[in-house]
Amino acid sequence: TVFGEIVEGLDVLDKLMAVRTQSNGRPVFPLKMWMKVVKK
Repeated sequence: TVFGEIVEGLDVLDKLMAVRTQSNGRPVFPLKMWMKVVKK
């Protein structure tokens, strides 16, 4: 799903929110992200 929980690295979220975007909401420059999936 699109839902998740940030357990550390909230500063990274702040940086993502500060990225300049185009009029369609997409970032001006491509962003690279890595994710980890933890299943219980």
